[in-house]
Amino acid sequence: MTDRRRRGRMKWAAARWARVALLAGLAGVIVLLSVILFLRIGRDRPAETPSDKTDTPQSNVNVMENVQFFQFKGDQGRIEARGDRNVPVEDGLFKLDGNVEIIDRGRKGGRPITIRGDSLTYDKDWTKFIFRGRIRIEFKEIKLEASDFMYDRTREEMSTGSGVSIVSPSFEASSRRMIFYTQGEEAVLEEDVRVVARIKLSPDQPLVITGQKFIFGFKRRSGNIEGNIVLEHGRSQGGADTAYLEQFPDTDDLRLVELTGNVRLHVEETASPAAPEPPPQGKAAVVQPGGPSPAGTSLRTELRLSESRKQDVEASKVSLVAYADAPALERIDLGGAAIIRFSFASGSVTGIGGKDVRLDFDRAGRLSALGAEEGAWIESRGPGRELLHALEGQSVRYSSETSIMAVARSEKAKARLVGASSEVQADTITIHIEQDDFEAQGGVQMRSQSSAPPAGGATAKGFFAPDRPVFSQSQSLRYSGASRRFSLTDPARPVRAWQDDKILTAKEIAIAEDGTEVTASGAVRSVFPHRTKSGTLRRIEISSARMRYDQAAGQVVYEGACTLGTGVAVLKCETITVEPGAEAGTVKTMRAIRSKTAPVTIAMGDRDASGDLAVYDVEQDTIIVTGRPVLREKETGEVRGDKLTFYLSDGRIQVQERSSVMIKS
Repeated sequence: MTDRRRRGRMKWAAARWARVALLAGLAGVIVLLSVILFLRIGRDRPAETPSDKTDTPQSNVNVMENVQFFQFKGDQGRIEARGDRNVPVEDGLFKLDGNVEIIDRGRKGGRPITIRGDSLTYDKDWTKFIFRGRIRIEFKEIKLEASDFMYDRTREEMSTGSGVSIVSPSFEASSRRMIFYTQGEEAVLEEDVRVVARIKLSPDQPLVITGQKFIFGFKRRSGNIEGNIVLEHGRSQGGADTAYLEQFPDTDDLRLVELTGNVRLHVEETASPAAPEPPPQGKAAVVQPGGPSPAGTSLRTELRLSESRKQDVEASKVSLVAYADAPALERIDLGGAAIIRFSFASGSVTGIGGKDVRLDFDRAGRLSALGAEEGAWIESRGPGRELLHALEGQSVRYSSETSIMAVARSEKAKARLVGASSEVQADTITIHIEQDDFEAQGGVQMRSQSSAPPAGGATAKGFFAPDRPVFSQSQSLRYSGASRRFSLTDPARPVRAWQDDKILTAKEIAIAEDGTEVTASGAVRSVFPHRTKSGTLRRIEISSARMRYDQAAGQVVYEGACTLGTGVAVLKCETITVEPGAEAGTVKTMRAIRSKTAPVTIAMGDRDASGDLAVYDVEQDTIIVTGRPVLREKETGEVRGDKLTFYLSDGRIQVQERSSVMIKS
């Protein structure tokens, strides 16, 4: 055999052994792969949506007991699964039965989602799951329970249509259907939604809200409820079209509850309010809300809203904002045409209304600020629905820092303040709450009337009759709570007050709140139309520097350069005293008294007289002059006597001495 042939045979043998070795290696790889695939029974499935087919016959060889799986994919992170047994359902679908637990740890650094239930159907890629039977899900501090659940890891959402309940530090909720987005940490609940939330105001009484849809974002700590909203909180209840809830950034209590659309709220306290604070030193004790109400019941009493037992709200939008560090409301905002009424234990009620009403409270629950726009009003009524106060204006604003409430007029109507015995209209009204005073400026108009009859059954006396209203006009008005008096002034024109046909003008007029006292100063002028006994109508006019009602004497007194005119006679003196008649608001007599330096004078036609005292009997239509009277005539000179009687109806004058002399007109 040649060397050439020997070398050829050796090459052929080497190639044959190489092929044998290659085939043996491939056989080993096939065996190894078969072992691996056998050990991974139940792991591989198609990526279609899982089904819950459990009626496919299975081979005992494919059933695994007390299984535990681990899987890690870079795009989806680590997932763990445990169960009593694992059964193939169909190609690519598997089922875990008994004490099933899935822990989805997500990507690195993600928080785990733990799901427990009776059974689980899953696909080969561990991306889609169907849980059945007593499902419990834990994600961060959120716990969900349902009878079945679908979990799509690819879309990062969980859903159910068979009823679900959620428990979290934020709230508890339940509904018929739900979708929970794990990435955005947002829950969408629909149909028969019920939400139970914590509020710092009353931790023992949760706020329960029902509706048809609830969307809550756990990251943003807020959510919306829609559809026939009903609210319950102990004895309190309400309704709206939608509700918005927002928590504090660092605590799970509600910071904001916002209701919109046909909002109706009835809030009723379950516990007795705190005892009222004692009045500050140097101030009179404050009448409690709804207690005995004098004519000048204090507005500061009626604005103690924190002492109310019930509140009723009607508005198109209501926002309730709570303090973070106190169990109290910081603010109530009412949008649109709104009304809120505060009812007290005694039965009295304070109502506030207008557009865009806002109430601010301090941490103790006391009113610190108030604002209302466009037809704003405040009204307080006693237990018997009697009116205590009413405010109306284009806007009403109050601040506890200044203790001032300001009311402004609108384009069509003046600002208005109504009390138990008075009504004031002006361009602006400023109320000093703590002092129980108020001021009105610009075109002031006032109607006042006695609020109560005199004590002890006494006859009411004064310049005006107490059973009918008195009207006044001025540029400015001030009411003093200490003296219970209205003071009207006008720098440009006389202040005017009138009742029926009785008129009083002056630079300043003061009227007591009970209507029985009137004083005036500066260019005082009074007009008393009066019909005499014979039927003659007299227009009596008195002018002076000052006028006052002496309540003790039951007289109206004019002082300083007084003039009394009857239409046919003019009387001048330093002081005129008017004695009211038996009927309130009428006049019996007018007495003119000489001063230290000048006598009383009276002029009628071309005759005049003087004396120490002149008495005008308005019913008899006579003026009697006494105290060394003197009658003077141009033609006959002087006549002296003990008494002069002027008969105004026919112009006669009777001079009475030891024998009377009659002088015809």
